[in-house]
Formats: sequence, structure tokens, C-alpha cells
Amino acid sequence: MIGDRFALLAADTALRRGAQVLVRDSTPIAHLAPRILVAGVGDAAHTEEFTSFISRNIALIDIVAGSSTPTASAVHFTRREVSRMLRSTPLQAEFLIAGLDSETRHSGVPRPELHWIDGTGATARVKYLAVGPAASMVTAVLDDLWEKDMSIDKAKEVLAVCLQQLSKRFALVPGSWECRVVDAKGSRVLCLDLGIGDDGSEEDDGGEGEDRQ
Repeated sequence: MIGDRFALLAADTALRRGAQVLVRDSTPIAHLAPRILVAGVGDAAHTEEFTSFISRNIALIDIVAGSSTPTASAVHFTRREVSRMLRSTPLQAEFLIAGLDSETRHSGVPRPELHWIDGTGATARVKYLAVGPAASMVTAVLDDLWEKDMSIDKAKEVLAVCLQQLSKRFALVPGSWECRVVDAKGSRVLCLDLGIGDDGSEEDDGGEGEDRQ
């Protein structure tokens, strides 16, 4: 979801095959750039390999261009590669890309962006979205509670409600949750005890400024 000059992503860290949990401590959210995050949902081999491929190419583009890739450009590059792979190895995955550019073309004020890309290369810019088998449950909560230009504290409250609903209604018990936010300071981890409640603390993950992950 996006809020007042920030974008937030949260994802289950468990990798499953059907109802069987294979790994409980995966890293579902990755960096494409200092202020661009991506989360993949679907086949683990496809999401991890493709995300690594995209991040390395965007790093190369930044070196050649001598500047940071805007969020929109990263999204278009990603969707082009997804579309290209339809001809050889179609991806069984969907992606959410969240980012915050240093300034926008018209206002000069940093504005968060959230984009959805499906396995065919179709893309849409959204304010909030949930993907995966429990998407309908989370989307219902977001439809009701999401507010324009809300604060990070409000976003964490909305996220806590979403995950409380999952713990009550979703058949598969999640491993744990990874939550990251990107804003003008860079990207960082939100340390949340989402199984019980939000402790509200934050931990720097080294994504501040222009340091690439």
C-alpha cells in the first residue's frame, strides 16, 4: 500500500508446496534500487531467479546512465522482460513493485508508487493491492480501511488488521511476516510482531540514501 510519501510491502516468509511448508524464513521482498522494492508471489524458483536478474540489470543501467533508475522505468523494464519470457519460459508469478523517486516531474515532491505486474506482463498502477491465495480476504480489509495520504502508523494499524483476519480465516498458517517501507530516507524493515500485535519499532536494513543492497 502507499501513503503519505511512503510505500509499504508485506509478505509471508514461508515457501510452500501445496499445504507443506518447505522453508519458513525466506526473503520475499528484494531491492531493485535504493528506493525501489519488489515482492514476488508464485513459484519460488521463478520469483527469486527473475528478481535477481532484474536487480542486476537495473544496477548495470544505473552505472551506464550515471543516475538512479526511476520507479516507472524499473516497472516497464520488468514487464518487458516478463512479456519476452512468454515466448520461452512463462513465469508462474506475479510481482508488486513499490518505489519513491526523489522528485516528480511536475510538483518536485517525492511521490510513492505501487505497481502490479502479472505473469503475462500486464501492469497496473494501484494504491493498494494483495496478491496470492488469500488476496480476497486482505483486499476486503484494504477497501474498508485504506486512506489517502495516511501516515506510517496508520498503515501499520491497517496491516495488523489484515493479518489478524488472515490468522482467523485463512486455512494455511503463515510462517512469519516480512514488512518493509520505502520513503525519503531509503528503505527499512518494520519490526512487527504481527501474530499478536504491532510493537511499532523500526530497524534500519541499510537501504538508506544511495547505498545499493
